[in-house]
Amino acid sequence: MPSKKAKSALVVAAAGMALVVGGGTASANPNAAYIGYGHVTSGTPVWCVQQMLNYIASNSHPGPPAPGTIAQDNSFGPDTYAMVEWLQTANNAQPNASRLDVDGVVGPATGTVILSWASRDYYQDYCKAYVPSYS
Repeated sequence: MPSKKAKSALVVAAAGMALVVGGGTASANPNAAYIGYGHVTSGTPVWCVQQMLNYIASNSHPGPPAPGTIAQDNSFGPDTYAMVEWLQTANNAQPNASRLDVDGVVGPATGTVILSWASRDYYQDYCKAYVPSYS
């Protein structure tokens, strides 16, 4: 019969395994709603786009310099629209990049680029559930 100490060790090991196996990471969400005028214009999805665009603008990124940062106010307005267009244009300036429509809307193609360029952003995993993307 196992000792009390051995049983305790087994319980701790099982709990740790449950955390590792059950924790997982967020994955792409191709079914997330588009973000932008005519689509979702407020709430967490917009905040996620604003957060990651600010992260991209403030860190090393491909393409031309960012126009600055934008308010993270959960509201899709002219500044967020312009920043999405900047990202789409910057992506299209990259050799061999898949071309994005420069329309200021975050659909799966633009969302995939945002998530990729913001891959080191602390909030990226959280935001995967709210930003439409392919991967």
